[in-house]
Parts: sequence; C-alpha cells; structure tokens
Amino acid sequence: MGKVSHMDESRVGIQMKDIVKMFGDFVANDNINLVVHKGEVHAILGENGAGKSTLMNVLYGLYRPTSGQIYMKGKEVEIDNPKKAIDLGIGMVHQHFMLIPPFTVTENIVLGMEPTHGITLDMKKAKEEVIALSEKYGMSVDPDARIEDISVGMQQRVEILKVLFRGADVLILDEPTARLDRRRKEILKNFLIDLSKNHSVIVASHDLDFIENADCLFHFQHKKIIVERYNQKEKEQNVLNKKKSFKYKRICLNNLKFYKKKYIFSTFVFMLVICYCYSFFQIGSTVDAQIKSIINENGELTHIEAVSSQITIDMIDKVK
Repeated sequence: MGKVSHMDESRVGIQMKDIVKMFGDFVANDNINLVVHKGEVHAILGENGAGKSTLMNVLYGLYRPTSGQIYMKGKEVEIDNPKKAIDLGIGMVHQHFMLIPPFTVTENIVLGMEPTHGITLDMKKAKEEVIALSEKYGMSVDPDARIEDISVGMQQRVEILKVLFRGADVLILDEPTARLDRRRKEILKNFLIDLSKNHSVIVASHDLDFIENADCLFHFQHKKIIVERYNQKEKEQNVLNKKKSFKYKRICLNNLKFYKKKYIFSTFVFMLVICYCYSFFQIGSTVDAQIKSIINENGELTHIEAVSSQITIDMIDKVK
C-alpha cells in the first residue's frame, strides 16, 4: 500500500510502516502499512498463509522485520523481543496458548512478575491480585485451578488476564476463535468490544462472523493488505437502519393487528352464513323426505290425516 490512510495523530497508538519480513527468499510480509488507533478493535482478515500472523509476531517482537519501521505515539521504536513489547504495553494471546499445565491459574498469570514478601513469594497477595483483576474485567476464573483441569475457554481467559496483568494497552489475539464453540465466541466478542473502550485490540482471524463488528478491517492477500476499511460510518448507518426497521416492523405489526381483527370478524360472519344455509338445506331435505314417504307407488296419498299443516299440503300438491 501507499500512504497510510485514516490518520488521526491524537489517536494513533501504533504505526507499522513499510514492513517487509523475509525468510530467506520467501516474502512473508510485503511492504505492509498498518495504523492501530486507541480505543478500537482492528481486524486483520486473511486465509492461512496470508501473512497476518507473521505481522503480529513482528509487532510482538518474536520476529525482527527485514525492513520497515514501527512507531508508538509518534516515536520510532525497535521491538526485537517480547519483553520489549511488553515494556511498551503490547501483549499477545497466541493461537496455541503459552501456559504451564501443572501450574495453577494464579501461578500462570503472575509468572515472572510474582509479588514477594521479603525473599519469599507472596502467593496470597498474588491470588488476591488475580481475583481483583478478573473482577475488574468481568472474566471470572478459579485462581486455584490447575491449567490442565480447566476448559479451553477458561485457558484463553487466563492468557488474556496474563497479558492484562502486565499492563498491556495493546492486545493482540492470533486466531482467537480457532478452538471455541459458538457461545464462547460470542462471549469473547462482547468482551473485546468492552475492552476496546480503554485498550487497542488487534484480532488476526479468518472468522468473518467474529470480526464483523470491528472498527477497522485490513484484508491480507498475497502477503499484502489489499483492502483497508473503517466501519464507524457503517456502524452508524446500521444503527439508523435498525431503528428504521424497528419503526417499520412496529407499523406493520399494528396494521397486522387491525387486519387480523377484521379477518376474524369476516370469518365469523362467513361461518354464520354457511351454518344458516346448511341448516336450511337440511330442513328442506327432511321435509322433502317426509312428503315422499306419504306418497304410494300409484301416486296416491296415504296417511294424509297425519299432515295437518296447510303449508305441507301445498308442497305435496307441487310434488304431484
């Protein structure tokens, strides 16, 4: 890409400029320009092998770029290892979790930053800090549970809390939905939206449903960003469309209620008419059968004395 767009200097957290990463003669990232804004969810979309994970590893210091610059708050920085990235406020949750299975949740979260009491580790304080952190971000965990005994979803929570415990302002998640079911994907999506109010979030994924609400979307293809899209206007338009849709549905529902009442009344009247006609036909058939029963084979009347009504006599005359 050429010039980086959507530049608001006051909101820029990270700028990656003309990043190239090569492994021998193989080009993994080809002149990538990426701007990360404060308080937004950035989605990096692409198929496996498109180069999105490589770029995230460059930002986190696992790979050194072959060429290009990284800026934080307008100043060029060199991120040549994960510790430097963490010191700069960048944390990463990998697709394959970096946890120690026999250790507890607390031990994994505070690993390398354990609080001490004198020359000994203060695990009581560590546990209290983990509980406070989980409550702050609404991600409840059992601080005493061992990693090997908890679900994949809980392990991911531990990874996220571990990053937040180290004071990350920028949170990178590489393929976060690869091992989650639909319900846990929705929980994670809502969490990241809330987290983005005070943090910058970067999600590298090929899960379209998961990243549909991202503020910014960068589409990787052939080691380059080929599409760069910002969704704020689209979000506002979607909200407006939803309001219009709700109003339209409400009008339709009111009309439906009116026509439903009208339909019920019409149906009731129609059924009354049908019942009346059916009853009249049945009465006529019964009278006709009675008339025929009093006429013999020669056409002469029998038991005429049984017919006492003048109306019935008239009807007999018509039959004859």
